[in-house]
Amino acid sequence: MRKPLTILLFIFFCTALHAQDSPEILRLKQRASVAKNDTMLVIIYNNLAKEYSKTNFDSVQCYTHKCLSAAKRSGNTKALYLANNTAGAYHVMKGEHLDSAIAYLNEAIRYARIQKKPGDEAASLYNLSYVYLTLNLYDKSLKINIDLLKIREKSGDLSGMVNSYNGISIVLVKMHRYTEALVYSEKALKLAKKINADSNIMSSYINLGTAYMGLKRNNEAIDCFLKARPIAIKTGDMLGYCDVLTNLGAVYMEKGELQKAKNIYRELIATGILEQNDPYTSNILYYNFGEVFSKENNPDSAIFYYKKAMSYAAPVNNYEGIYTSYYGIAQAEFSRKNYHAAFQNLDKAYSYRDSLFTEEKDRTISELKIGYEVDKKEEENKILTKDGEVKDLRISQQYIAIISLGILLLVITIGGFYFYRQRRVIAQQREKLLEQKLLQMQLNPHFIFNSLQAIQDYIYSNNEKEASQYLSKFARLMRLTLENSRHENIVLKKEIEGLNNYLALQKLRMGSKLQYTIAVADDIDTGFTEIPPMLIQPFVENAVEHGIKMKDGEGTITVAFSTEPNLLVVKVTDDGPGFVPVTGTYSGHQSLSMQIISERLELFGKKKKVKPQLIITNLGKTQSSGTMVEIKIPNEF
Repeated sequence: MRKPLTILLFIFFCTALHAQDSPEILRLKQRASVAKNDTMLVIIYNNLAKEYSKTNFDSVQCYTHKCLSAAKRSGNTKALYLANNTAGAYHVMKGEHLDSAIAYLNEAIRYARIQKKPGDEAASLYNLSYVYLTLNLYDKSLKINIDLLKIREKSGDLSGMVNSYNGISIVLVKMHRYTEALVYSEKALKLAKKINADSNIMSSYINLGTAYMGLKRNNEAIDCFLKARPIAIKTGDMLGYCDVLTNLGAVYMEKGELQKAKNIYRELIATGILEQNDPYTSNILYYNFGEVFSKENNPDSAIFYYKKAMSYAAPVNNYEGIYTSYYGIAQAEFSRKNYHAAFQNLDKAYSYRDSLFTEEKDRTISELKIGYEVDKKEEENKILTKDGEVKDLRISQQYIAIISLGILLLVITIGGFYFYRQRRVIAQQREKLLEQKLLQMQLNPHFIFNSLQAIQDYIYSNNEKEASQYLSKFARLMRLTLENSRHENIVLKKEIEGLNNYLALQKLRMGSKLQYTIAVADDIDTGFTEIPPMLIQPFVENAVEHGIKMKDGEGTITVAFSTEPNLLVVKVTDDGPGFVPVTGTYSGHQSLSMQIISERLELFGKKKKVKPQLIITNLGKTQSSGTMVEIKIPNEF
């Protein structure tokens, strides 16, 4: 789900506008009433938009439009740069229509280059890099930051170089390239100390700490945040202060130092800044506070803060925040043995989870569309620039044929590029759809309903021990499934944990009819070996539903992990009635999971240039009955 930009970015974009120092609003309005030309009006309207950005967004929008209109009337290149940069920054501050922000900022960059003003170009590039960062277009954001660094190095702008180093570090952290992020943060800190810029020193320490957190070097992260804290207090930078406290609380939570985390969160709440301005960060803050009390086995306080988190998520339709809040309340109610309330809150949590999945799918499609439009606009700008150069060099009629041929070849090249890119987008969308189908199979509605019904039956029959076991395993399975679905690869340890929880739930339901074993070869490091998520569980479910369930008497399922040269081998075996060899089905039921996973393995194979294997064997030829599914995954995954 897309969240609006934080207040920190809001202030950043306000200050990043390349304009003169603005006087008071009334004085600016007086100057506007007597301005002699549109170029002067652009400067005045830009300053009015900047002043109103501190208090009134509606007025910012009004003066942004006036600024654009005056610039178009003037036809002045400097005015057109300033107006487009202002309009781009407005959309970024608003957190809406970021595709429009990209269009305005690219126009501003074009006008800055026409004027050959690297300072103006740098201001718009800086804004544009944060738009791409917000849209998760990390490669584009990184490229712009590197280009921006070159401009600032050439002009000798030391303060700008510090900002570029920190900007690159922020993007690298988002890309999980933490070691590289450390290098750039250390460069930023060294240069910031050299020019004695407190705010830049503070930002560099925060970015260093964030990179250390990614590397799980928590003590070094804490040291950086503690160094940044007094600088924020000294400079009166309350937003920086809040950023420091937020990170400190998170790292103390990670280390299990719960009392320190509580103290930090209380200090952060006392500032009141986040609660007044940022409901999304406030939701996370109170949810984390609830998690602290939950870890301390204090369900009453945990529920209080989960509900507080809910109060910030609900008004802005923050489905992720609502879902996590209800889920936290359900867990706390369960620990209080209030099973009926736990069931009600869990039911509400999953209703919002469905809304969250729909919103995330729409956001993914929107980001793909924006990414495509961004590339299209960049190519259009290149074409416009090329056309301008061609017109300047056109001396005689004989060049017309050469130029026409060049343009034709360019169009063909661009057409081929867009055809290739469109195929890539379609392939990415297909992969997303396959992942969603696999997730839906893992979160089978019948399985969820049966599990919740079983929990309800245990509660109504006052069978607290079984209810406790069932709800605990069910909650853990749901959390693992949702967490794993967000990653391209997961460690084998998490996959095994999920399979254990799933089979344990099925055994609670089926009793002695189901026996199962999960075996891992000694040469496999489950904490290091990675596999694509959502591959194995559907076959285990097939083994339960179409194997053991259809068998008279007890049945056994075995999941075995072993290795072959350059391969991880997974075997799911059951001693059920087997499948019909001609159709490749389990007891006459079409195995949809095999088809979906085969397609997904095919996509993985094309992406990684290796070929996974999926083999299904009818064991009736070698033993009385049963089925074995064998998946061979190359170690490159």
